[in-house]
Amino acid sequence: MKIRILTSSSSGNCILLWDNTSSCIVDCGCSVSYAKRHLLDNNISFSSLNGACITHVHRDHINPIFFRALLKQNVPVFCSTTAHPYLPTHSPATNLSVVTYAPFVPFFVGTMKITPFPVTHDSPGGCCGFSIEVNAKRKMRKITIATDIGKIEPATADYFTNSDIVIIESNHDIAMLASDSIPQFLKTRIRTSHLSNDECAEILEKALQKSTIKPEAIILAHISTDRNSKTLARQCIGDRLRRIGHESIPLIVSHDHCAGEIVELH
Repeated sequence: MKIRILTSSSSGNCILLWDNTSSCIVDCGCSVSYAKRHLLDNNISFSSLNGACITHVHRDHINPIFFRALLKQNVPVFCSTTAHPYLPTHSPATNLSVVTYAPFVPFFVGTMKITPFPVTHDSPGGCCGFSIEVNAKRKMRKITIATDIGKIEPATADYFTNSDIVIIESNHDIAMLASDSIPQFLKTRIRTSHLSNDECAEILEKALQKSTIKPEAIILAHISTDRNSKTLARQCIGDRLRRIGHESIPLIVSHDHCAGEIVELH
């Protein structure tokens, strides 16, 4: 199984997962042409995708043109039952490509077993992360993805426990947000709807303390280009990993409209 973040930021999000039998994207918040180009880079055609899993309906996670292109190609689009009414304009009564899911109820995209879990975010219809189980190297492996988390709840760290790959939001640096010139209501919105570097580190520490296995990689996603930097995010989470004795875990940062490195389960 291979994972590649095609883009991750407040202007667009799309994650690709694939192996020899199945391919799936998580979110479709970029342009169709951008996605098609990077799919072809990995020998995947747009129409051959087994599915697209939508975390929530904010525009940076579901581009209406991309969404309609998926439906036109009969690629199944999975969204939560509560977010379904807020999807971009389509015809749910006649389009069988839209499939709804409920939190904690697994569904399959090709051979990938996907279990959604709820996270706090200010999106109409709510927001979910995904626990994705795949058979890689003759054993079951777990990939956990959550790129928009507004509040750390008691169960948040549990979702990431015993993951082989972690993709988690590290949105803003607290000091950079505080000193930013944007209006106070926007600062409040960011602070209550997205994880800071320190909050990301806190979740990872709790999850690793509860885990019996160590992730092969941690990928930091949704890094703000204005109120954070890749250096600050990597330094904050890296310092926490060193403090708890997990500095050997590879730490990868995602990019805005630049596909990241391919991470393969070993």
